[in-house]
Amino acid sequence: MRSELPKDPPPGLLMSMAIRYDHGLGCPGYYDNFPRFEGDNHQKRLESTLRTMRQIYEEVSGFGFYAPEREAEYAAMMPDDFACG
Repeated sequence: MRSELPKDPPPGLLMSMAIRYDHGLGCPGYYDNFPRFEGDNHQKRLESTLRTMRQIYEEVSGFGFYAPEREAEYAAMMPDDFACG
C-alpha cells in the first residue's frame, strides 16, 4: 500500500503533530524550567518527539512496516480488551 503522500513529511506537519501530542512543546523552553529527568531539556524532548512523529507519519502514509496483508498478524498482538474506536 503506497500513498500519494510524500515520503518525507513537511516539517510544519511534524511540529504540529508533536505539539498536539505534547502541548508543552509549543512553549519554547517549557521543559527547561520543569525537567522530568536529570539531563532532560526542552530541545532533547522536542527532538525525541519529532522522531516519534516521523515514525507515525511513515506508518499512516504507507512507508512504514504496516501492510494490509499483515493486518491479522499485527491485530493479534493487541490486547483483547483494547477498544478501537
